[in-house]
Amino acid sequence: MFSLSKKLTDCYVKRNDVEPEKIQIYEYGFKLIVSDIINFLIVLGIGLFCEKLWMSVSFLVVLCSIRVYSGGYHSKSFIVCRLSMIATLFCVLFLTNIIDQCVNNILDTVLLINLFSILSIIIYSPVEHSNKPLNARQKKANKNKASIISSIFAVMSICMVDRGIKEGITISLTILAVNILMFIGIIVRKRGEKNV
Repeated sequence: MFSLSKKLTDCYVKRNDVEPEKIQIYEYGFKLIVSDIINFLIVLGIGLFCEKLWMSVSFLVVLCSIRVYSGGYHSKSFIVCRLSMIATLFCVLFLTNIIDQCVNNILDTVLLINLFSILSIIIYSPVEHSNKPLNARQKKANKNKASIISSIFAVMSICMVDRGIKEGITISLTILAVNILMFIGIIVRKRGEKNV
């Protein structure tokens, strides 16, 4: 990933489209783009392999949409980051099946999960990244956006579950996963570690 982003930046530099002092900014931007493409391909691959494509896509859309504002745990390592995302996806898919097959009142379960998740996001978000501190205005804006987006997805999940659409459970559990990643981020920051 890093060599690919460097090669893309080098192409731009050779074409004189990038000022030399901005090379690191472009390399970082290309790393983010390549990372997002890799995430998308991994999730699609797992979804196709497990025959749960729409659940996997729902997971990725909800996770990315909320986490950009809620913050939470972030690994320094690209590999650990991908592995934690894959583990989170498998947990969400596994728990979706458990709830679908073993819980008598799925709608009540989803309502409780959503209520807990939204209240947690309202109270604790955003969890700042140590390399990207937020001022008071940005914190308020991110909290509002995370709260609104998670609420919209929560309502969607309830409507889907009410109509028997299994992806509604996945959406609810993904909002919960965002919360868990927020809490891990809070714990790691309190320990004074700098990988969030």
